[in-house]
Amino acid sequence: MMRAIYGEHRMIKITDDDTVIFSADAIPGNELNYFGAIDELARNKVHVVYPDVLPGLHQSGHASMTEQRELLELVRPKFILPIGGADRHRYKFFESVAEPLGYSVHDVLLPSSGDILELTATSASTVGHVDLKPPIIDGLGIGDVGPMVLADRIALSKAGIVVVVLIRGQNGFDLRQTEVISRGFIFVRDAQEVIEFIKQEVADIVSREKKTKDEALRHMIEKRLARKLYKIIKREPLIVPVILDV
Repeated sequence: MMRAIYGEHRMIKITDDDTVIFSADAIPGNELNYFGAIDELARNKVHVVYPDVLPGLHQSGHASMTEQRELLELVRPKFILPIGGADRHRYKFFESVAEPLGYSVHDVLLPSSGDILELTATSASTVGHVDLKPPIIDGLGIGDVGPMVLADRIALSKAGIVVVVLIRGQNGFDLRQTEVISRGFIFVRDAQEVIEFIKQEVADIVSREKKTKDEALRHMIEKRLARKLYKIIKREPLIVPVILDV
């Protein structure tokens, strides 16, 4: 339908001689696409009928309680596992459909996400639980994007990144060669002043912590710059200190 509305369907063409009927209300969360399609048809002078202009037009794609009750009376299952809808819909099904037909709370299974169900010829019950987390798909990788990666990406999207490159030779750090590289962090006009401030802060830390191990030094630079930069520009960029031995 959507492809036909936007003229992208290879077989169906909608013209201003047609009438298009939307026999269902917009699904919550899909309002923009729903009314966007109606607007597209209206712009093309297609006659459109939808529930807002013709009350009572909406027809649900789901079975009514009467139909659900008839199905249970015909099939007479031992156990029932309602899987559609939110919890309020499942509990309403039990109260209004299953229970009046004689089904008890032991006959109608209402598991939560992650519950393990054991089904036998004579019983159905919840026997355990597993913690389920939504798998995150990133390119060709599935499930390999953890909380830390997501946190870094959020920081990047909000305030950019600052990379501090420290050069270390045989005689120690050469603070004159410290490089500060930023992306998506600050407007170019103000960048040089902030970069010089970062270099001074890093030089102060390195001068006082010459014997500190690399990992601890990087952590100190990251924390101090984060605190200082937030005071100055009210942003929290992702800060990456790098130590290069030459």
